[in-house]
This record gives sequence, C-alpha cells and structure tokens, in this order.
Amino acid sequence: MSATVITLVFIMVISGVIDGVLMMAGQPHWFLISTNGDSIATVYGGYELFMEGLMPHGGTMLPFELETPDIGLCALSMVIYLVVGFVLSIWISGRRQLT
Repeated sequence: MSATVITLVFIMVISGVIDGVLMMAGQPHWFLISTNGDSIATVYGGYELFMEGLMPHGGTMLPFELETPDIGLCALSMVIYLVVGFVLSIWISGRRQLT
C-alpha cells in the first residue's frame, strides 16, 4: 500500500511541481515522468491544441510559453525509467531472504 501511495505522490505531485518550475524557467524538462505522460496526450497536436481543448475561445492566460517536448527524447527517458526500475527491482528482490 505504501509503495503505491509513494509512487503516485512522486509522479503526480513532486514530478509535476518540478515540471512546472522548469517549464516556467525555460529549462528543458523532457526527462521528467510527468512530461513523458503529457507527451502521450499531446503527440498529435502539441500543447497548443491540448490547451485549446481545455480553454476554448483561444485564450491561454499563462505567464510563460508552452513548448512541446521532443517525442523521441520523452520515449527514450521512459525506456530509461523502465530499465532502471526493472534492474532495481531485480536487485532488491535478489537481496531479500525468503524463508
């Protein structure tokens, strides 16, 4: 139960906050897991089309410019998260003593 809660808090809260801060600062944020999730939703039209669906009538009242991340870099970072998580889970389960 705690592993599920910690994972959801990391993905939804911590990664989302860091993603927002990096986006407002104009820094690259393609390596964060929250950006990778957003890239799945915006693959066909970018953030502009996504935000237009959320806020019709053309107004995005954001104090910064939305830049759609590169899909290739996001896919690469998702693969890296998968491989690192898989290797860590094998290493942790190998160290457990099941009796």
